Amino acid sequence: MKRSQFTDNQTAALIGRIVILEELVAKLMERVDQQDGRERQESSIRFLEERLTQLTRPRALLTEKEAAELLGVHIQSLKRWRVEHPSPRIPFISYEGGDVRYRVEDIESYLKSRERGAKAALRAA
Repeated sequence: MKRSQFTDNQTAALIGRIVILEELVAKLMERVDQQDGRERQESSIRFLEERLTQLTRPRALLTEKEAAELLGVHIQSLKRWRVEHPSPRIPFISYEGGDVRYRVEDIESYLKSRERGAKAALRAA
């Protein structure tokens, strides 16, 4: 006569508890995965909203004087930079009559490209 693998009710009860705990862990892991998915989705939505805001807002144009003040350079420096070859340091808009304007985004981009030291290292990381 074969003996049962489990000789007492206590062992069977422990195995039953283990099975129940495994099922609970699986359900909790599903919830965690769903939460992570929601967080990624919310992050994507925030990114798209910010991007849409950037694309739809009116772009600010600065005069030569305002751009020079923002950059901390003389207006003559901006004039020299505009005639540099093969292309100017900072893109600009030239109106009929000789007026020149700069986009804030272009100036910010130029300044970021010139960063050195700790801040630049942190951004690269």
